[in-house]
Amino acid sequence: MSHYLDEQAEFLMDRNGAYGTYPGRATAENNPRGILRKASDHYARPWTSNLPQTHSFASEMSEPSTGCGLFLDGFLRPAISEFLSVFTAVFLYLHVERELNARHIASVHRISILALVDSISTLTFMSAFKTVHLNPCITMAQLFSLSTSWFICGVLFLCQLGAATVAVAAHHVLSRSPPKLVIPNHDVTSDTNIAIINMMFCQLIGTLFVVICHLLSSVTLSRRSGSFRLGAFKENPLCLFCAVGLSSMLNLLHSTMDWNPLVALALSIYSFLSGESATFANLHLFWLGPIVGGLLACFLFRMLFTNDERRMFKCGDASPNEAMC
Repeated sequence: MSHYLDEQAEFLMDRNGAYGTYPGRATAENNPRGILRKASDHYARPWTSNLPQTHSFASEMSEPSTGCGLFLDGFLRPAISEFLSVFTAVFLYLHVERELNARHIASVHRISILALVDSISTLTFMSAFKTVHLNPCITMAQLFSLSTSWFICGVLFLCQLGAATVAVAAHHVLSRSPPKLVIPNHDVTSDTNIAIINMMFCQLIGTLFVVICHLLSSVTLSRRSGSFRLGAFKENPLCLFCAVGLSSMLNLLHSTMDWNPLVALALSIYSFLSGESATFANLHLFWLGPIVGGLLACFLFRMLFTNDERRMFKCGDASPNEAMC
């Protein structure tokens, strides 16, 4: 039997790429020694699959839906996933930072541990939910790269801001310690302006790495049109894991802020609501570098790395599938 299976010239497949017993037709010229039965248009072969079929949130959302299903898949679930992810990530970062400071861990060890915590939490939530951004710079890049609609980006940013502020408040209630605003770190012997410029440049580089890795590893769910167009993370998350760890380490070397500028904004908002003044005085120092880095990454992605209709400069009548001009 195996001899005849090996000599079978052509096996028919269904639309999912799996072999099996189902109606098909073959001629005697093409299969002179095949196992087709004379009085039947069926052939026998065990069911196999070329590729394993996986189930994920993104693959589930790629199916078209209307009405209530469109609202659930394109709006409600991404918003709830973003809120839960940002809340957990921010609270976890603040908790680990407080515990490390309480144990008087050396600075280099503390920075390494916090960078690892950021990388693991980002990898966990993006791999689980597929549509979360966690960082407003990623949301901004998704908007300008046309991967996610402006309506969904606005909703996700509001979820990020609300979740980060609630996480700061919850950490303050549980730890019974006042929140500390983000400040730059620099040696007393060095110039303050030079230290701030170095910090902003490192924030720019770190955000550039993170955003470009995220854009290259995500796809737009093409069946989501209009206001519910949504991007999903679908590639190998290893590059994003390394990019977040590097960005967090660069930021923590020059300030008390990790890779996400949302933490600085949430701490300022909570301090302002608590009655403190001048909490937004130096906030722009922690947002300028990430915003410029995110916009630069989006520009590079649309100019060099994307090969579809989102490319900025198209070369004549070249095929959209061609990566080079």
